[in-house]
Amino acid sequence: MIIWTGLNDMKREGHLTWTDGSSFGLKKNEIFSFPLLPKNETDCYILQQNATGSNYFFSRFFCSVPLPYICKYESLSLQENLLIYIKDVGTTEVVFGPLSAQNVTVTHVTPTEIFLHWNPPDLISFHHYLVTILDVENNKSQEVLVEKLNTSVKIGDLKSFRHYLVYLFSVAERGTLSCFERPISAITGISPPQKVHAKPEDVGEDSIILQWESPPDGHEVYIQIKPSSDTREVMKLFVRDANRFKIDNLTPGMTYDIGMATVMNGNLSELVTIQQTLSENQIFFIHNRYLLIWGYCEIFPDTPLW
Repeated sequence: MIIWTGLNDMKREGHLTWTDGSSFGLKKNEIFSFPLLPKNETDCYILQQNATGSNYFFSRFFCSVPLPYICKYESLSLQENLLIYIKDVGTTEVVFGPLSAQNVTVTHVTPTEIFLHWNPPDLISFHHYLVTILDVENNKSQEVLVEKLNTSVKIGDLKSFRHYLVYLFSVAERGTLSCFERPISAITGISPPQKVHAKPEDVGEDSIILQWESPPDGHEVYIQIKPSSDTREVMKLFVRDANRFKIDNLTPGMTYDIGMATVMNGNLSELVTIQQTLSENQIFFIHNRYLLIWGYCEIFPDTPLW
């Protein structure tokens, strides 16, 4: 039988520490090394029973191999001068932690959600899952319970453009957690501008006034304007601390695809797009007609037009 312990030399080769950082010096006769295993790839230590005797020894092994675990729990603090009387000594029960889920990955993120997927361990070894989400910025966490047969979960009610560490634990029937789970790092998306629109009276012949609502933490927006008939002509603008902006030098009567995104630390949210057609150049035609009528009257002052 072999089981994982928290002993490792991941930080410095040959310097053995427990997962809480405390050091532990082993005697030479307590360590056995498999000669064919490379030292630089075997930084974790297993506890293995001696096949020729009743004792156990430690040995370095590959950290990625799934094995049963022994977990260390912090004991309750006891008052000084506390006397403990042991009346009977029986056998000690060793509780193994459940096996861990494999290939835990983030499949999708939105400004307020993280989607997680994994391959389940042996269904006999655990009762359900526990997902812990740590907000790196404020060091606050939340927990989500997931049923045993599920292999994915949607974590909601998160803050936009925030760094999170996500831990997935298998939980045994007695409440024992799988050990040494490595966190999955994820950054939520950026909230895009809301209610992007142009009022009818703000749509001119060669200009348009856009309005929008920025997210609470968004102070800059990116705007791109391109004619629907020729997507190669793209106008790009960046606007700070505003919720209204006039775009000039457009073509009368042209239909434009307009996209807008929130900018944070050089990163863009998804584009919110609208389509808008500008007014025809009515003033030009009215002006020409007026000149034509005026000129006709000057040449033929006594001739009626109709």
